[in-house]
Amino acid sequence: MKKNFKFMLSAVLAVFGLSNASAQELHAGSTVTDAYYKYTLLDAPVMTETDKYTANVELTAIRDGKNPVVAGAIYLPANGVLTTTYGSEEYTLTLTQINASAPLRNLDTATKVEIPATIKALPASCFEGCSAMTEIKFAASSQVESIGTHAFATTKITKFDFTNCVKLAQLPDEVFVQAGLSNTYITEVTVPVSPLFKHINGAFQNLTKLAKINKLDESWIQEVKASAFKGTELEELNLPGNALKYIDKDALKDMSKLKKLTIGVGKLLYLGGGTVNADYSFTVGAATTNLFGVATNTTLEELNLKGELMGKICANAFLGCTGLKGSKDKTTAQELDLTTMTLGSTAQIESTSFDGCTGLKAVTICAIANNETAGYTIMT
Repeated sequence: MKKNFKFMLSAVLAVFGLSNASAQELHAGSTVTDAYYKYTLLDAPVMTETDKYTANVELTAIRDGKNPVVAGAIYLPANGVLTTTYGSEEYTLTLTQINASAPLRNLDTATKVEIPATIKALPASCFEGCSAMTEIKFAASSQVESIGTHAFATTKITKFDFTNCVKLAQLPDEVFVQAGLSNTYITEVTVPVSPLFKHINGAFQNLTKLAKINKLDESWIQEVKASAFKGTELEELNLPGNALKYIDKDALKDMSKLKKLTIGVGKLLYLGGGTVNADYSFTVGAATTNLFGVATNTTLEELNLKGELMGKICANAFLGCTGLKGSKDKTTAQELDLTTMTLGSTAQIESTSFDGCTGLKAVTICAIANNETAGYTIMT
């Protein structure tokens, strides 16, 4: 005998109500629909208690012409859980996926979204085109492990806080922008402080109003790849020494307002012209043709290198940084004090590392009083 299903939605979706499902038991591939989304079961419901079942579901936006009508927000089930009932039977459907082939893009009336703790991945272009969106929040116990390219392109979100995304491994190229375009809304980003968050690809490139990146100095970044901060308006950048190995030659390119740069060198293998490859290995380039990103940057005034250098500062690393100034507590304002960095047994510093820095006469590398290290003059 056929049975009619009546679905009721708890928490944030309760105000909308649900349409009736077909007269059959729920199974893998079954769908539950409200006024805004379609939930597709990814597996058959499993009984957990008498007359209680659980299943995982995938979310797809329902299109009515160009866009669905969404009043003010993208509504996801509270904590990712959608509850449905049939007679004495209760189904608990847990949102574990957002449909990668039909993401929630172009919802141009949605202003905010909260990502429940059940979501593990935000697919490419997930919220691209949500042109009215100004706010995104991640659950306190966020399970997000990956975010696809262009996921937040053309939104109007000004601040992103990934603090709760402790399982996130990286931010991909152009996650905040469309290909080749810029973003003029984002002013502040907070990165997760987690050993799993190891890579910065071209995530921040062309964020032309980005002025602040929080917690970057506490992070466990290992590699900073090409164009990572290209075209930003950051005046200060602090790259930590917890795990940092490589900085791509183009990572700091076109930072037209950069005044202060701090780099932790304790784990650094190379600082200067070179490329972080797709497999995160490093290829040192020719010093004259593969200049480090800050080379010829005339706005850079303050440089701090911290930790025990075991790697190599390559030739022309800071070539032509004419704005570099000496430390105020030195006898001459033209002496750059880098004594926060000490030299390890395998450290190498090319003699042309600071060529063309016309505002300086000397660079003090470390305070040990011997001919090899004290007052190490590498200027012309």
